[in-house]
Amino acid sequence: MLRSRRGEMVAGTGPTDRSSYAYRVPSVRLPVSSSTIKRLYRHISQEVCPWNVKFSQAFSVGSPFAAREFVAGKDAVTLARDILALDQETFSAAFRKSPMKRAKLAGLRRNAAVVVANARTRDAASGVEE
Repeated sequence: MLRSRRGEMVAGTGPTDRSSYAYRVPSVRLPVSSSTIKRLYRHISQEVCPWNVKFSQAFSVGSPFAAREFVAGKDAVTLARDILALDQETFSAAFRKSPMKRAKLAGLRRNAAVVVANARTRDAASGVEE
């Protein structure tokens, strides 16, 4: 509480006074959780960031960061089905000198099976049969 010039006690109106209106605003409950808002913000901020646009560039033909022929241009379900059909020799040739070999063929097959199962579940839920 503050004192007026006449010596009366008055409620504070300054931004640092805890009894001011700014500190008594009731909290508003948002229709979505704050974690969802944070994820959406991060996603949108990556799309609109001028630095991402300015420095994004296509990889040259011989770049070590370019996608391998086995992976390039495929969607997740197609790639998962191709991985499930791989044998060890093809896997070794496709991912030679690549960090993908650390996951091993068995690990990639496990993950690919999850992708295919999720795609079937999504298609079944939307009424689309495979």
